[in-house]
Amino acid sequence: MKRANKWSRSLLILGILTLLLAAWMPMDWLTISSSLRPMGLVLIFICPLIGSVGMICAIIARKKWLILGHGLLILAFPIGMGLVSWLNR
Repeated sequence: MKRANKWSRSLLILGILTLLLAAWMPMDWLTISSSLRPMGLVLIFICPLIGSVGMICAIIARKKWLILGHGLLILAFPIGMGLVSWLNR
């Protein structure tokens, strides 16, 4: 249980750090190999993957705040799209 709690907490911090890092990276950094921008890559692929693994650890550790945090990481793309459409009104 303690190991799952430690893993879940560290994965949540890693997910938040990847979101912050992708927001500060230059947009043309990945355009050589694909048309995805760093934020799109993180929101579509990396955050749901980190969130899913962390959610399993959080369920094992039975920590509700970690379950909520990893749920937000899994839903980072729809939340981001909703925020952008709401801000662009």
